[in-house]
Amino acid sequence: MDTWEIEWEKIYGKQFIEKIGVKYGDTVIDFGCHEGRYSIVLAQVVGDSGIVYAIDKDNAPIRKLRQKIRNTEYDDIIQIIHSNRIPDSVYEESIDFFLLYDVLHYLNQKQRVQTYRAIFPILKSETGVLSLHPKHTKDDVFPFWNFKDLTIKDVVMEVEEFGFHYKEKIQGLLVHRDNFEYSSIYNFVKKTM
Repeated sequence: MDTWEIEWEKIYGKQFIEKIGVKYGDTVIDFGCHEGRYSIVLAQVVGDSGIVYAIDKDNAPIRKLRQKIRNTEYDDIIQIIHSNRIPDSVYEESIDFFLLYDVLHYLNQKQRVQTYRAIFPILKSETGVLSLHPKHTKDDVFPFWNFKDLTIKDVVMEVEEFGFHYKEKIQGLLVHRDNFEYSSIYNFVKKTM
């Protein structure tokens, strides 16, 4: 394991996950988890009373995550799901945090709409948080794919169209690809009547 990975898992990742509000006992979805860099630190924070659904559609990163957590304390906390959708076993109002980190730009508008609609019913009404790390927008150094013509403001407005309310922007040290990056995440909650 590289030095930056050790620092992320042992120090910076846990600090960031706690900063965004994830706590012991939470149920979290890391959608588009890749190799699980966030999933592993999420498991540290939620502990043995919580659960982390690590979901990704690509075989190779899922295999790496399985190998990494095999025979560790995270094996029972992280539920790895090889899919591009939320599993039917996740029931309404059961999710405390739903992470969409560096994944939305891969989805076209129709896919993003389907994703927002799928998240809304499973997120807890009073306390559930949809947490986005929207990369590759027009505001970014490297805009591309489906976000190349959208700004962060456009993404926030898009999410709010589907029953979510923008709560806060949190800045901190994150991981993007295989590097540290000082960046921002955007948290949303369900709109109340």
